[in-house]
Formats: sequence, C-alpha cells, structure tokens
Amino acid sequence: MLPKYEHTQKASRLLYYVSIFFVLEVLAIEAFVFLIGTRGKEPMTPEQLRITMLLIALVPSVILGWAFLLMSSLTVSIDSNYMRMRMGPGAWIKKFKLDQITDCKPVINNWMNGWGIHYIGNRCWLYNIAGMKAVEIAFHNGTKVRIGTDQPDELATAIKTAID
Repeated sequence: MLPKYEHTQKASRLLYYVSIFFVLEVLAIEAFVFLIGTRGKEPMTPEQLRITMLLIALVPSVILGWAFLLMSSLTVSIDSNYMRMRMGPGAWIKKFKLDQITDCKPVINNWMNGWGIHYIGNRCWLYNIAGMKAVEIAFHNGTKVRIGTDQPDELATAIKTAID
C-alpha cells in the first residue's frame, strides 16, 4: 500500500557535535573515577588494566553508536489506516491508528524539551531529532504526542486529511 504522505527529516550536525562532546565528557569522568578508585589499592595487573581501559572506552562508544543510529533520521508516513514513525534505519518504530486521532496542530517546542524520545508532561510524549518545530497530535484517550518535523504544516494537513 502506497503512503499518502511520507517525509524523512535528517538530524542536524549540532546533534552529532553534542553527542561527541557528551561521549568525550563521559570518557573523562570514567577515567577520573577509575584513577581515584584505584588510589591506595594494590596495582592492577597489566591484563586487568587493559580490560578496564577497554570497558571505559567501549561503554560510551556503544552508547554513542546507538544514539547516532537512532537519531540519524525520523521518517513519518501515513497510509489509509496508520501513521507510522521510524527513527534511523528502523532502530525504533511506532505506529498510531488514524481512527484514534482526534486532532492535530503545528506547534513550536520549548528549547528545554530537547531531542529524543521522552515524556514532556501534560500527558504528552515527544519524538524529535532536530529543531523545535513539531506537530501535536491528540487522541481519543486524552493523550498527546509531539512529532518533530521540518514540515509541520504539511504533516498536520496530511493527518487532518487522513482522519477526515
């Protein structure tokens, strides 16, 4: 079934720079904690030291890799029954039945709402990879979601057309 609407938003370069900074910061903190934690104790064997340093480098790298994969793009598509969202190359997928949607409108997110997938209060979930523009969707059960997009008017129009 061909989608009635489909658009992919790519993540901004700023997200990558912030993520790299975050990982470097985590590496520095882990190294500091490791050095403080080993003071006054028996020295580690070379093998223990290699394994510990590998873990210090590996954990943030895995987190960063997963974040890059998940936050690289956000694709929203609408067909006759569902609105689907896919972050990255399918690392995270969510779908909503169109008959459960009551309304939608373009909105501007507060800068504090940030990026990613998280609860922002007032019975509302945010799915965003870049920017502050979004479409807020209301459901019959009273919950809401905000989907970040660089085409808020087009997405809102597509949703309203699909639910009418």
